[in-house]
Amino acid sequence: MKKFLTLFVIGIVAAMTWSCSDDDDKDRPLDYESLPAVSKAFVETYFPGDKPVKVTREGSNSRTEYDVTLASGFSVEFDAEGEWTDVDGPMNIAITNDGFIPQPIRDYVAANYTDAGINEISRDRRGYEVDLTNQIELQFDQNGNFVRVDN
Repeated sequence: MKKFLTLFVIGIVAAMTWSCSDDDDKDRPLDYESLPAVSKAFVETYFPGDKPVKVTREGSNSRTEYDVTLASGFSVEFDAEGEWTDVDGPMNIAITNDGFIPQPIRDYVAANYTDAGINEISRDRRGYEVDLTNQIELQFDQNGNFVRVDN
């Protein structure tokens, strides 16, 4: 009886573990029209005419992220509210329509790296990480003030 009870408990634990490991953390294809309105507006404003070729959703509820890959090779990530968190260009291609990048960051890059453009920008609660086309990585605070070069 003790052996049966032990096997029963192990079986229950295994079944619970398996049933809780669903696909919430895997990318799932999504129709572009299903993106939050703010995400679609961002793509249409800063990448006009650049067709979305792949749209995915990852996670669930507050952990949801949306990824949009454009025909030009640029990709944009959005959080659960549809706000951008990362814009990434193809290798060594600068983001040209940069109106969403805080002005202090644009000014700093223009003044200090005249031979480079912004290839990728990520933001989170701590600030911004900027990758330049010359492979230099910069850190900025939440207000767009330069913090340091990351190498």
